[in-house]
Amino acid sequence: MLPFAATQFFSGAISDLYDRRRLVVLGLLLFSAGSWAFGFATSFAFALAARLVQGAGFGLVAPVLVAILGDIVPLERRAQSLGYFGSALTAGIALGPVLAAIFGEAHWRLTFEALGILALLSLLAFVSFFRSPVQGTAKEERGKSLIWLLLTTAFRGPVLLLCGLGFATFLGFVGILAFTADAFSQAPFDYSPALVGAILAASGISGMICAPLAGVATRRWGPRRTFVVGALGSAAAALLLSEAESELIFLLLFAAIGGTSAFLWTPLLTLVTTLIPGRRGTVSSLFNGVRFVGFALAPVLWPAVLPAPVWVWTDRIAALLFFGGFLLAGWLPATLASPPGARPLKGS
Repeated sequence: MLPFAATQFFSGAISDLYDRRRLVVLGLLLFSAGSWAFGFATSFAFALAARLVQGAGFGLVAPVLVAILGDIVPLERRAQSLGYFGSALTAGIALGPVLAAIFGEAHWRLTFEALGILALLSLLAFVSFFRSPVQGTAKEERGKSLIWLLLTTAFRGPVLLLCGLGFATFLGFVGILAFTADAFSQAPFDYSPALVGAILAASGISGMICAPLAGVATRRWGPRRTFVVGALGSAAAALLLSEAESELIFLLLFAAIGGTSAFLWTPLLTLVTTLIPGRRGTVSSLFNGVRFVGFALAPVLWPAVLPAPVWVWTDRIAALLFFGGFLLAGWLPATLASPPGARPLKGS
């Protein structure tokens, strides 16, 4: 996860200066090579190197795809398109463990070999659709350094807000998934692996269904109202989750978390493409990099700072993080056409 997060900080910015198409092609090739290498690894060092390549490869792809969607989709349809994009990502996250279990029945190496094949198929589909270069939107700034581009973008108030909200919501969401699901397999729950899988799948399926709806909501209600719905819904579901006891309630609340979180991330991703149109790849790099730092940090941070039972406190802290997002939502643009920062941000 760390190579994935680290690479994302630069890939979108590079794509603003040069050709987005080449970065996606390179990223998919690296991801495929890393997957195949891991499948054939015979030592820990080789396997670790392969995973580093795999993570770095996908880190080149993720922010650039968001920027490309911002380039090619008109503003009036962009939120809905990013909703479908979010639904596809959620489908991959939800189906990945299931497919891994199926391939793992034969041999664990098949899982990574299958990933390598899927990456190559995705590459073929991408180059067949994008036959010519997809030039970045900051070509006139090529004479300036990459660090300059990142820093002069990162310290703008609306971008800082966007990154902070992405980090906090991912930190809370991943904490819920990781520690609550882990608690299900232990006393006093002792749920079967199948039941734990079903509860986790409820979150993924709900996210897949709700992400396109969140895109429609972002277009009709605006990013601020849509994010408020997601923040309050996620906070309520997380708080109720910390007090739940029955299998059915857990399943319903995980479905609620998956659905309401789509209303958090779809408006934020849409704003990534609109805040600074000439640097949307750079904004995408910063936003995706920071939020996936939250993804990588959650499994390490929460056990170190929270008392037992960790899963109960993780759910409560996640509820506070989501509610904090609600309190900050007033500074998000009310509509996609409005200027960034509905209220003045200190220091912006």
